[in-house]
Amino acid sequence: MSEQEEQQEQEEEMRESTSFDEVSDDESKEEEDDEETEALDVKVEKCIQDTNGRYLILDLLIDELHLILVNIYAPNDANQQVTFFKELENHLEDFAQENIIIAGDFNCALSENDRKGGNPVWKKSIVIKEVQHLANLYNLTDIWRDRNPNDNHFTWRKKSLKTQCRLDFF
Repeated sequence: MSEQEEQQEQEEEMRESTSFDEVSDDESKEEEDDEETEALDVKVEKCIQDTNGRYLILDLLIDELHLILVNIYAPNDANQQVTFFKELENHLEDFAQENIIIAGDFNCALSENDRKGGNPVWKKSIVIKEVQHLANLYNLTDIWRDRNPNDNHFTWRKKSLKTQCRLDFF
């Protein structure tokens, strides 16, 4: 079976198996004894993933909202990262007018506030420029950094704690 046929089969399986009939947890059920929870109609229109497991792009239709949800795990090498983000940009071209959310491990601190110790952030400036280009192109923003402009919180650290970085973004 070709890669394209495999991808089409996976998309079909996801469309058939993805259904959210109720959106609530046990606590909200207890609080809303007499109220019925409305069903959330979710359809996976398209699923794109690379063969290395580095990204997954879901084209979702949630009720009337069209949403592109992207999960990434970027490589660690700067040259591979540039190639990765350019490839991701190409895949997102078809969704340029949609609501896009990208989350995951970028494997790169994007600002001085995202790193403590170790190599300076500018050592990955070519990667940062590529991520900024992607963000500008699709009107993306690092919502956590926007709301916490001066905070230093990290998602990765060496055991010695001499190097800490925020590498995961939403």
